[in-house]
Amino acid sequence: MVRLKKFKLLFWVLIVWGLAVTSVLPSASQAGDDSWSPPQTIAEWPYFQSSSIAIDPNNNWHVVYDEWSDSDGIETTYIKHISSTTGLEIITQATFNYNTQVGETVHYPSVAVDSNGGLHVIYQHNIIPPYKVSLMYTTKQLAVPVLLVHGWRGSPEKWTELKKKLDDEGIVNHIFDYSPGLGDPRDYAVKLKDWIEKLRADTGYAGKFDIVCHSMGAMVSRWYMKELGGTENIRQWIGIAPVNNGAAIADMEFLVPDVLGWFFPGLIGTEEAVKQMKIKSPTLAMLNYDIDEFNLDIWGTPQHLSSGIIYRNIMGINSAGVHSFSSITAGKTLVVKKDSKEELYSYWTRQGDGVVAMEQSMLKGANVGNEVFEGVNHNTILHNDPEVITKVVEYLKEPSLPLVNNCPTEDPDDDHEVTGTGNQGILPQGEYKPIEVSVDSSVKKATVVTTWPGSELNLTLISPTGKVMEAGVYPVIEYWKGENSIWYVIDLPEPGVWTAGIDAIDVPEEGEPYTFMTFYSSQLTLELTTAEGRYSYNIGDDATILARLSEEDVPITGASVRAEVRRPDELIDEFVLYDDGSHGDALSNDGNYTNVYSLLMPGNYDFTVFASGTFERIEFMTLWVVPIWGDVSQNGKVSAYDASLVLQHVVGLITLLPEQQQVADVTGNGTITALDAALILQYTVGLITEFPAQGAPILIAKDDNPLAPFIKGDENQMLAKIIAELENSSLSTEQKRVLEELKCLIWQRTLPKHTALLQNYPNPFNPETWIPFQLAQNAPVTISIYNIKGQLIRTLHLGNQQAGIYVVKDKAAYWDGRNHIGEKVASGIYFYTLQAEGFKATRRMVILK
Repeated sequence: MVRLKKFKLLFWVLIVWGLAVTSVLPSASQAGDDSWSPPQTIAEWPYFQSSSIAIDPNNNWHVVYDEWSDSDGIETTYIKHISSTTGLEIITQATFNYNTQVGETVHYPSVAVDSNGGLHVIYQHNIIPPYKVSLMYTTKQLAVPVLLVHGWRGSPEKWTELKKKLDDEGIVNHIFDYSPGLGDPRDYAVKLKDWIEKLRADTGYAGKFDIVCHSMGAMVSRWYMKELGGTENIRQWIGIAPVNNGAAIADMEFLVPDVLGWFFPGLIGTEEAVKQMKIKSPTLAMLNYDIDEFNLDIWGTPQHLSSGIIYRNIMGINSAGVHSFSSITAGKTLVVKKDSKEELYSYWTRQGDGVVAMEQSMLKGANVGNEVFEGVNHNTILHNDPEVITKVVEYLKEPSLPLVNNCPTEDPDDDHEVTGTGNQGILPQGEYKPIEVSVDSSVKKATVVTTWPGSELNLTLISPTGKVMEAGVYPVIEYWKGENSIWYVIDLPEPGVWTAGIDAIDVPEEGEPYTFMTFYSSQLTLELTTAEGRYSYNIGDDATILARLSEEDVPITGASVRAEVRRPDELIDEFVLYDDGSHGDALSNDGNYTNVYSLLMPGNYDFTVFASGTFERIEFMTLWVVPIWGDVSQNGKVSAYDASLVLQHVVGLITLLPEQQQVADVTGNGTITALDAALILQYTVGLITEFPAQGAPILIAKDDNPLAPFIKGDENQMLAKIIAELENSSLSTEQKRVLEELKCLIWQRTLPKHTALLQNYPNPFNPETWIPFQLAQNAPVTISIYNIKGQLIRTLHLGNQQAGIYVVKDKAAYWDGRNHIGEKVASGIYFYTLQAEGFKATRRMVILK
C-alpha cells in the first residue's frame, strides 16, 4: 500500500528530526524565560501524508505537510510557522486544494527558505505520468524579536501600552532602558550595542531584530546601525515621532510644560542630549551627511540610510488646529530652518506633533515608508492612540516594504515639473483679483506664485472646500514671502478648483503689474513642439504646431486644446488644436493635438498652448522666422538706403516699425545702433557676405527668445575700423553720403535708452548659462537666482557697471548651475532677478539634465 509506506517513511523522518532539533535551536536552559522547548510531536492526523521543514535566518521553523480526508476526497497542504523564542504556532493553509480523482496523487511537498525569510514550497500532482511539479512562493513569516528604544527623558513605562499589545500578539520584545537620557545619543548608541550583544548571549538568539524607537531614540538607534556596525543585526527600523533632522524646540532657551509636559528652566542649554537634537548638531551632521563634525560647513556626500534595512516613519500632525494639542503654541509646532546664508530662522506650523515638525521627522529616500496620523501629539502618540499601536504591530508582522539598497538623500523623482494656470495684468489700488486654479488628482505637488516689480501685493489661497489656507496651518503647505513675490508649495493638494486671490495692498495710482503662475509635479504632462521638429522657419512657411498630452506615457484623448500666438507685430492670433488625424497629424485619438499655422513675417512667434479636461496645463514655445537681414525698407534687397534708415532711427528722425527694427539689428545684440548701419554698408559693397545675426545657428528654446552670437570688443573701435575699410572702397554717391553720416556719429557711442533684463542663453541649459542685460546708466548690478519654492540659492554680485550692452559671453552674467555652497542644483524651473539702481526685473529659466 502506497499510503502505508509513505507513513512509515514519514515516521522515521520525524524520529530523526526530533533527535536533531536540540542542535538547531537553543535549549530552554540556554534561552531563558523567553525560549521554548522543541515539541515531541509537530502534527498528528489520521491521514498525515508527507512533510518537510526549513529554518529561516532567525531560527524560526517552517513545516509543510499534507492532510488527506477520506470523507470528501480532498488533500490539503498546510504550512506551520513556529517561533524559535516563544514556540508560538501559526498555521497557514496553502492555496492549493484538489478534488482528487481515481489514481490522482497530490503529495510530496518540500519547503526551502531564502535569506530574506521567503518560503519556497514545491509539490507534485497529476492523474497519470508525467507528473506535474508546481512551485508556490510566500513571504509569510513570523515577527522577529523587537527592541524598544525610548526617547529623551523617557523610561520603560513609555512602552506600557505597546508592550501589552506585543505580548498579546506573541511578539517577543525587549526594552532598552537608558533613562533619563540626558546625555549624548552617541554614547547611548554604544550602550545599545553592548546591550544587544548581552541579549544574544543570554537568549542564544542569533537572528535579526526589529527596532521601534521614539523621539531621540531614533538618533540612538540610527547611530548604532550606521556608525557601530549594527546594520547586519537589524531587519526593520520603525521611528515614532523620530528626531531625524533635528527638533526645533531644542533651539529654545527653555521648554514650556504645555508642550512637553514638564518644566526645566535653564537645563535646555546644558543637557548634551538637547544640544545634539539641534538641527546643526554634530550627531545629525554625521548621521545625515557624513561630514566632519568639527567642520560643519564642509558638507559631504549624503549617506543617511543603511542598506539592507526596512525603514518606516510614524508622525503626528494637527491640521485641524486643535489648541488643546499644545495650547500655549495654539496647536502649532516650531520649525527652524537654514536660509541661503546658512543662518537660522524659525516659524510655527501645524504640520507637526507639537514638539517635532513633520519635515524634521521625515526620512527621504527610496523605499522609505512615511505614515502620518492626525491629532496625535508627541507624548501621547505611543500610549494613547490605539490606531498607531495597531499600525506598528502590523508592520512588525508583515514588513511589506522592500529593503533599502542605496542611501539617497532625496526620493527618486520621476514626476515632471509642468505649468498649470497662468495670468498677467495690472491691479489698481484696493482691488481684489480672484484666479481659479484647477488641480487634478495626478498632481503630487503644486507651487503657486505671484510676482510684481514693486509696491505691495498679497496672495491668499482657498481650497476647493472653501477653507482659507492660512500659512502654517494646512498640514502640507510651505509659505514664503519675498520683497516682490509670494509662494505657496502644497504637497498632495486636494483635487478640485482652488481660488487664488491677489490683493492690491499699497500700489501706485496707475496700478501694479503682476504675474501669476502655478507649477505642478505630475506625470500628466503637456509637451509642445512642431511636427517638423524645427523652431526656425523662412517667411511664408507653414508650421505644424504639435501638443502632446499623456499621463505616465499613456496618451490622453478627448481634451480641449487651444493656442494663442503673439506675432512679431504684437497682434494675437487664436486657433484650436485637434486630435482627429486631419490637421497635420497622421493618426486620430493618439494624444497628439495639431494644427497648421502660416508664418508670414519675420521675427518671433510666441506660442502659448492651453489644455484642459479634468485638468489644466500650459506650455510655451517660440518660433523664429528668419528675416532678410538688413532689408529695413522691406523691398526685398539690401542697399545703402537701408543703412540710411537705420541712422535716421538712431538719431531719432524716424521710428522704425517693429518688423523693420527686427531686420535692422544685424549685430543681433538686441539694440539698433550706428554699428548696424555700418555693417549694412559693408554688406552692400561686398566687404562682408553675412551679418553677425545670421552667421551662426539661431538658438531656439521653449519659452525663450532667440539669442544670436554678438560682436566682441568696443563698438566705437569697430566703427572706426569699418569706416576706414569703407573709405578705401569704391562707393556710390548714396553710399558716400551714408558714410559721412556715420562719421558724424563716431564720436559718441549709442547707449541703450532703457535698462532691461534679457532672456538667458542657452535655455534650457545644462550645466551653465549666460544672463544678458543692458543698462541705460551706470549702476551697481546684482542678479539673484531662486528655485521654484522662492528660496534664494545664489547671488551674483557684478559690482558697479557702466551704461551699455552686456550680452556677449564675456560681458553677460555667468551662472554655472551651482548654489552658494558649490553644489550642483537639480533639474527644474528657476527664476533670476536683476537689480540695478531702482530697476528690478525677473525672468524664468530651466535646467534640463
